[in-house]
Amino acid sequence: MMDTRVANRILKKLGKFTTAVNSHVELLGKDGTLHIRHVDGKHGVEYRFEHCTHEDFHACVNPLELAKCVTYIKASPIFTHEGDKLMLTAGYGKRNISMRALGIKEGKEYICRTWDEFIGDAGDGVETRIAESEAVFSETFDEEVWDNLRKLLPFASTDIARPFMHNPMFFGGDETHSGLVTTDGRRLAIYPVFKGKYDKDFNASIPLPEVEMFPKESCQYTIYDKRGNSCVLYRTHKIESGSFTYYTFTDTRRLPSVGRVIPDLHAYNTLVFPAKEMQEFLALRPKDWGSILIEMDEGKVSVHIGKQYSAVLKAAVNTEEKVKLYNNPDYILDLIKTGLNIINFELPTPKPGMDYAEIVTPYRAEGADTPIFVIGMPMRPSDD
Repeated sequence: MMDTRVANRILKKLGKFTTAVNSHVELLGKDGTLHIRHVDGKHGVEYRFEHCTHEDFHACVNPLELAKCVTYIKASPIFTHEGDKLMLTAGYGKRNISMRALGIKEGKEYICRTWDEFIGDAGDGVETRIAESEAVFSETFDEEVWDNLRKLLPFASTDIARPFMHNPMFFGGDETHSGLVTTDGRRLAIYPVFKGKYDKDFNASIPLPEVEMFPKESCQYTIYDKRGNSCVLYRTHKIESGSFTYYTFTDTRRLPSVGRVIPDLHAYNTLVFPAKEMQEFLALRPKDWGSILIEMDEGKVSVHIGKQYSAVLKAAVNTEEKVKLYNNPDYILDLIKTGLNIINFELPTPKPGMDYAEIVTPYRAEGADTPIFVIGMPMRPSDD
């Protein structure tokens, strides 16, 4: 059966990857199962919905137009193909709609490659690549892993000049320095999973262009490397579950060591702030306000937005020293949304002539109910 909400979300995400010369997705009805397939230059994905057809057919359609039809039906539809029309019919014929559909031969100009050509056993088909490669990473991504992976995405870079930082990365190593990682250059979020199972020299980009494309279900994630005499020639990723299969290719560049930016965890003081109060206070800030000040003084904690807004929080800090931490308010909100409200910091030394110390070294943010932690850099004080 097809969950129309899931199908609508998937089709809209697929629509984001279409172009003028690759504007359609491939539909295959076979043995009662509807297969929705899309292939572009580096990605191939297939979704499977059981009990959605009564006949076999092969066609291609625009995914955004199909999303509108699926939304209109509002119930698990049955798909049939008649001539140049794709029919969607709800149970007992209570509601139906049709849309333009092309046969695969007629629609070749709208799809760059068919799924069979992409998979192909001959030439450069993805399964041929896999058969010639070695599995270097194979793990089950269950719902917990997917949920935590989604929480890492706000900390990934959106800078087009840093393409390898757009996606999560996996680093092997010991329990301290391994896991799934995202970074934007100022913050580094780590989900310590699959700890100690891979060598510290192993790392890989996890190319998820749209994590919402993947249903929230357990699946197998495998990375295959084709090795040459002294290097890895190419890398193939495969994610597979009962309802979808996803393939993609990435380069094999070596990523910088994540362990170099994780500071010593034994030299830290701790600030625990109330997430709800902090969130409500940050809602007062003017639009596009660049920084906030968190001030700790004799065990009391206050926050300031420029000179206009100030509040004393019911927070806990384990130092009596006067300490200031400047940060981006959006970064603090990202921590709160991820469930992180504990900031560990190294106690700085006050500059000569000043009665307070300003935190300028990396801090570590964590939460009581999540394994994720974030290493962040403080901001310099603004001129406001």
